[in-house]
Amino acid sequence: MKVRQVSASDSDFLAGRDLAARMLRHMQDGVDADACSIEAVYRGGAPQKNLALSYLLMLVQHPELIEGFAAVMSDGFNGCSFADANLYANLTLPEMRGAKHDASFQAILGKMIGAA
Repeated sequence: MKVRQVSASDSDFLAGRDLAARMLRHMQDGVDADACSIEAVYRGGAPQKNLALSYLLMLVQHPELIEGFAAVMSDGFNGCSFADANLYANLTLPEMRGAKHDASFQAILGKMIGAA
């Protein structure tokens, strides 16, 4: 399968980030883990509830969102596990694209850590 390369604008990057955060929220909001398991034994033979599929299909239709979406996924799959989806939704472009830590992000992170 050939994937066309699309350079994300700032708004596309943020929209991709938001899509990933929405998917994570969906997965973190009390979804039945057994229903989502790839192993049929845990699903009692029922079809898998494949939550990621609809989000990935959105990326196929809107490849300009891939960069922002992938940035969130890279963070989570990098052994950090996925943080609260709200953390990703509040990340700013400078924070995600390598600029100095953004003060507003640091304030949000501080509140989240303080609440834990």
